[in-house]
Amino acid sequence: MPSTREMAAQLAAIDDLLAEAQRSPQVFAGPACTPGAETAEFARRAAVCELAVTLGVSESTVHIWAATAAMLRGWLPAVWRAFQDGEISYPKVRIMVEAAASLPLDAELLARFDAILCAAAVPLTPSKLRLKARGTLELLHPASAEVRHVAARADRRFWVEPAENGMAWCSRRMPRCAPRPASRRTPGIWPASTTSRVPWPSFGRTSRRPAHR
Repeated sequence: MPSTREMAAQLAAIDDLLAEAQRSPQVFAGPACTPGAETAEFARRAAVCELAVTLGVSESTVHIWAATAAMLRGWLPAVWRAFQDGEISYPKVRIMVEAAASLPLDAELLARFDAILCAAAVPLTPSKLRLKARGTLELLHPASAEVRHVAARADRRFWVEPAENGMAWCSRRMPRCAPRPASRRTPGIWPASTTSRVPWPSFGRTSRRPAHR
């Protein structure tokens, strides 16, 4: 398990490598490749695949690490410095990055978020930091929770990632009140023992179960 400083250095290296893959796609796509956006994206995907094999992790993990580094280095400099100095652990960093990803990419807004969360991150436990991040998000976000939820519904998706031995990992992004109907639309993937006990977390301050059962 890498130390906090080593993890920060690894994320920076991954971010740099993927950026270089897009700037010089011929390294991963071959010298005969045609320059363009599609070639750059292909080179990035090839680099992600290479990193996943080298590091012994899934491609989705590499994507998460790269996105985390990009957010920290581009928009959360105070948190990034504290992470590099070993003052804030990676789990705490992920909590702050996930919350920051819900904010508009506005420099002033994210600077306020960066300052508030960086000051709170060191003394707080991860669970309390998550609550602090959610509260700060609600305080700073210009749109209401209801408006953001409506917009987020448009990003619903279901994707499959190949795994070993002819298997695959299935992931889904959907409203929190919808896991049980989704499991019915994908029969044979989730065992009955798990789909029958899906929790029903609330959105906002109310908790309503769907009318159907």
